[in-house]
Amino acid sequence: MTKIEPLEGLERALVVLRVLNQYGGATISELARLADMPRAAVNRYIVTFIKLGYVFQPKSGRGLRVSAKAMELSRGARTDDWITTQAYPEMTVLCRDIGWPIGLESIMAARLAILANTDAVSPFVAKPFDTQVTFPLVGRAAGHVLLAFTSPQARNDLIGLALTDDPGLLARAGLTTRKLTAKLIEVYERGYDTQRVARANWVVLAVPVLTAGQARFSLSVRFKSNALPLEQAVSKFLPKLVKTSLHIAKRMAGFNQSVDQGDL
Repeated sequence: MTKIEPLEGLERALVVLRVLNQYGGATISELARLADMPRAAVNRYIVTFIKLGYVFQPKSGRGLRVSAKAMELSRGARTDDWITTQAYPEMTVLCRDIGWPIGLESIMAARLAILANTDAVSPFVAKPFDTQVTFPLVGRAAGHVLLAFTSPQARNDLIGLALTDDPGLLARAGLTTRKLTAKLIEVYERGYDTQRVARANWVVLAVPVLTAGQARFSLSVRFKSNALPLEQAVSKFLPKLVKTSLHIAKRMAGFNQSVDQGDL
């Protein structure tokens, strides 16, 4: 039987698309560096993806982005199934224990995306929070946790892309590049971050959900600042939040393994 060799060009093209999707937006030069490929080759792949409708260049802003058509390729990834069957049950148990709403967050297009929350089952939430919106990555407890527990190169690239899209991001968060670096080191060392949302009278406490030492998601609890002093809330909620994040990480590992075996 004749052995069929894989198409190397197709493999490399998919690497470029995967890198672009991971970082949310990038230039040809940035993609060439991130994918470790010649710029000319990356340019040819991008031209093809643009022609097929999988990549586009926004009229405003710098760099290229993955289109909604490309996102259709991920329908079989079962991310929604994982959140529904693995993460959400653990989040619900914690929410019923402490009362306050629990959130699961991730990075999407160099912004903070709310994947799920337990607002609907929390007795302290009058109006459930919309999970379809995204927020700036810097200035948010969950965003800082995600940045602190990722590789230095990926962190720098994500911050660079976030600042390219929103040059005033650091100033609005009351930070400079040096202060943000110090902040992320602090978050990494203590394992969590907090954030006051003065306008809504909320405080957010967030921890990482780690796989292989990297933050795949962040897990957060949101509570009213006039209901609990911050130190008391951290003392009361942090151990339970960390315990739940470990349970989610364990269930995620088991779910990924079952998916891999099912695909054999």
